Amino acid sequence: MESRPPKSKTPAFAEYPIEFVLDEEGYRIRDPESGFGWKVTEESLENRRKWAAEHYKGTEPIEILNRAYFLDPHDQSKVPRLMYYGLGVKTKQLVDYAKQHKLVAYDENKFNVYTEALLMRATNRHLQQLCRTDLTLETPYCESAQWVITLHTNHNWFVQELADPNDIRKVIKTIQTELQLEQPAMWYYAA
Repeated sequence: MESRPPKSKTPAFAEYPIEFVLDEEGYRIRDPESGFGWKVTEESLENRRKWAAEHYKGTEPIEILNRAYFLDPHDQSKVPRLMYYGLGVKTKQLVDYAKQHKLVAYDENKFNVYTEALLMRATNRHLQQLCRTDLTLETPYCESAQWVITLHTNHNWFVQELADPNDIRKVIKTIQTELQLEQPAMWYYAA
């Protein structure tokens, strides 16, 4: 049985006013690019922009991390806030890559959040095979990315699989090429 989107114009919980656009039958319209999963009004997008500007202030990704942010394996009395090192991406980029490369079979007519998750995991597995290293998808606390393809964190940097900076650069370049990313790898605050 095909699942239908909710008929409600407003979400059960939100930090700012949101109004969903409904189709002629009164159902929400799927829109993976909106960041909400459903098509929303222009006013809702503006509400989100204002909220995000305040909410994410000071959590922008950092290209070079200050030494004080790294966990010292010999002194774990000071545990810095968890940060991920990698490339920030949107859900759509991961999903589109899996579709383009036909990484998994799925029914486009029954596309939903579970299908989306399946395609995202397939992209991550494919990138791991290409790069021959462990990569994880993590959720950052920032506006610019929904996911971070993570090579390591500031808590496990001293036991990272890729110790050679040249290996790290090769992995980053491979991911950038495959996903057509232009931004450099950065440090992202964990959500």
